[in-house]
Amino acid sequence: MLLMTLLRLNGIPARWQSGWVYGDDGYTNMHDWAWMYLAPYGWMPVDVTSGRLDSPDPQLADFYFSGLDAYRVAYNDDYGRDFVPAKRFDRSETVDSQRGEVEWEGGNLYFDQWDYHYSAQVQAAKQ
Repeated sequence: MLLMTLLRLNGIPARWQSGWVYGDDGYTNMHDWAWMYLAPYGWMPVDVTSGRLDSPDPQLADFYFSGLDAYRVAYNDDYGRDFVPAKRFDRSETVDSQRGEVEWEGGNLYFDQWDYHYSAQVQAAKQ
């Protein structure tokens, strides 16, 4: 959010995105990153969490300034929006819904009442 604010204060359009990151070692976590608009290239992803990579190759060192790796899944391009169909009970997460929402006819199931696990599997390309 700070990065997007600073970009916008300097006249650079910026937007937010959230999703999930994972790694080969089994690491998974919710994550947010920014997009900034640079003409003539368009919207470019920027992830200040990852920072610069330790590489003498400038394309690799600056990757998180203009690239997205294969270890993230984007879920949300906006935040604080109403659900369709509308929820009947108070939401668990009112901002970005990275974990999702669960409710039944008796009420909402809040985060302390259920667990989640995200897993990904790479599929081989068809020949």
